[in-house]
Amino acid sequence: MMEAVGKNPTVIAVVDDEEMIVKALTRTLTRAGYKVVSASSGERALELFRDREIALVVSDNRMPGMSGVEFLEKLMEMSPDTVRILLTGHADLQVAEEAINRAGVFQ
Repeated sequence: MMEAVGKNPTVIAVVDDEEMIVKALTRTLTRAGYKVVSASSGERALELFRDREIALVVSDNRMPGMSGVEFLEKLMEMSPDTVRILLTGHADLQVAEEAINRAGVFQ
């Protein structure tokens, strides 16, 4: 279980192209004691992982450019210990299967 308290709070990345969702998740996670970084696209999010260790990433699936599944798949290769969660407002069994099988998302 991730610890939110202490000198070095757990870092969580929020990746979504909708600013209101990023703000809401950031506010909630920050209040819980986590350090939050965010990106508006998969491409920008991959840059976040070059500079820091991130314990958890919550990503939207439907974003311009790279989908959340594609982003999480690339992230799995780059940072295999990061817990990956796919957030989507569109229920789609095929996307869920791809996220689990290709990107190793948290089940």
